[in-house]
This record gives sequence, C-alpha cells and structure tokens, in this order.
Amino acid sequence: MSRPFAIYPPEGAYQRNVLFAAEVLDGVTLQRLSVGLTVAAAGLEHPPQVNSSGLFVWLQQDSSALQSISVDPGVLPFEAVPAAPVQMPLSRIELAPTCSYPFAAGTTGLCGSLIEQRVSSPDVAQPVTDATVRLLWLAEDGVTWINAPTVSHTNAHGDFAVMLRFAPTDVPNLDTHGNLTVRLRVARVSTGTELGTGNFSLQQGRVADALTYLPAGGAPPALVFAWNELQP
Repeated sequence: MSRPFAIYPPEGAYQRNVLFAAEVLDGVTLQRLSVGLTVAAAGLEHPPQVNSSGLFVWLQQDSSALQSISVDPGVLPFEAVPAAPVQMPLSRIELAPTCSYPFAAGTTGLCGSLIEQRVSSPDVAQPVTDATVRLLWLAEDGVTWINAPTVSHTNAHGDFAVMLRFAPTDVPNLDTHGNLTVRLRVARVSTGTELGTGNFSLQQGRVADALTYLPAGGAPPALVFAWNELQP
C-alpha cells in the first residue's frame, strides 16, 4: 500500500540548541523561582529565556567570555547573588532569605544583627556590612556539628536571616526543653577572617527575632552579635 505523503522521524517544533540553564530556588522551601527575578550571565550577549519548567535557559552563543551568573531578586524577600559560578549544563542557585521573608510555621532559624562592638546609649553601634553568616547545629551524638546548607549575608544595617533545613535522616541533639543547640560562624568578606559565637539554644519550628527571642543558653539579648566578642 502506497502512502500519499512522506513520513519523517518526529522532530520537536521548537527544538533549541541550549548552551546551559540555571535553576533558581527559594532557599527555605527549595521551590523553583522564575517570576520577579532578573537573571543574567556575565560575558554573554543574549539574556536567558524562561522555559515551561521555570528554568532560565541560555541558547547557544559565543561563551568564550562567560564568567558567572547574577540574580537580582527585585522586591522579593531574598538576598541578591552578584556572582554565582557557572555549572554546565545546569547551575543550581539557592537564594538566601532576608528578615522580611514570610517564614512558614515549622521553619527553624533566626533573624539577628551583627555589629562591630556594643556601645552605650546614645551612641549608635556600627553595623558589620560585609559578612557571611551560617548556622551550625549539634547532632544527636552531642559531638558533631553540622553546617546549615544556606549561607546568608549581612545587609547595610548588619541584619541577617539564617535558617536550618534538615534532611530526613538528620537527628539533632535536643535539650530537656526540646530546643536545639546551635552556633553561628561569621566571616568578613573583605579580610576572610572567620569567627564564631558560643553555643546557644534555639527553639525548633520557629524563626526567632529580637521581639520574640528569650535569651537563654548563651545567646545575647535581642540576637545582636558583636564582632569583637566572637571567638576563633
């Protein structure tokens, strides 16, 4: 039986030659983000397109000058990413939350501030504006410290938000009140100097801030941390 037309192998109508893609994630929920962001690749002439899966996709072009990926969150409650490394074929970028993030019930973390040193009123403390901040939590064995996956940065006022995200197999060490034992590690971007706090308690399932946190277990009042009080 003859056919009235030729038969060709199937071919996608919009098949494209992709250079690489970036997946931008909410660092708290790990949900994919694609709306309200400006994503760019330094060194590339053409901007990305957002595909149906919410990935930022760069089509083939001269990539000899490709350097890094930047993410501007606009008015969204996330930190900007000025220069994330490019991973081929897919770059995965988690955005750290700011203190204006609407943390859902069940999230564990804190919103704090970092200053150079404590001062007496009416003097105003100088904020530390060039630091990375990470939470560590004590594992069930009472010895092992685990780094939280998200690294945050202080803003122009020294404020920062840090949170914990546990894997299903993670088992933290809890005190008699059911609280976690945590500490902060802080690094000055300008010098690379890294220091840390002592251990303090943090309630599970809520994000503590200056209005809600009751100082206990070594944490300073109002979750204000002073650089000159941190230890190696």
